[in-house]
Amino acid sequence: MQRARTYGTFLTGILEEIRLLSMLVTAWSTLLPVNIKDYSVGDTGKVVEAGARNTVPDQILAYGTVGPSDAAVTVKFHAGKEFPGQPRLDWRIQGEKGWLRLASPLVSLNVGGPGIKLEIARNETNTVEEILPEADEWDELPVPAQNIARLYEAYRKNEWHPTFDWALKRHEALDRIWKEFDAESH
Repeated sequence: MQRARTYGTFLTGILEEIRLLSMLVTAWSTLLPVNIKDYSVGDTGKVVEAGARNTVPDQILAYGTVGPSDAAVTVKFHAGKEFPGQPRLDWRIQGEKGWLRLASPLVSLNVGGPGIKLEIARNETNTVEEILPEADEWDELPVPAQNIARLYEAYRKNEWHPTFDWALKRHEALDRIWKEFDAESH
């Protein structure tokens, strides 16, 4: 069953983070059963319950507007095996001059990994360009360690970095979202 709502899932955190959110509506559903695994027995885990009822949304569609221009935002996410050739996460912002698209086979954007792509499509030239991050000294580390190293560096240089207050606001937003989901789902 899908439900429209004024707060989204993890997307609220992403959109609130860029501080451009004007409006957000999401629909989500829980379709796929899950296998509950015990990972204390090894990297691949041991299935302790197969086909368990999933209590976390696995299909999410969100749309809204951002910024002073009210650019349209659409985000689609689904769990399970992705449709061949299509990303699991597809986040698009359409503005007057074109599109910005973030596509990923992963949902852990904060960690990074292969296959995450940021593209800009310019209406004026009818071109699509991939936006690549600038190379730095941390690129040779394993992907999860790169972001941690960059956070420590930002802290050392007194540049913006997450603080306890910043994290608390994110947790409070997530708490509101999950309470709303629980109230509508049960």
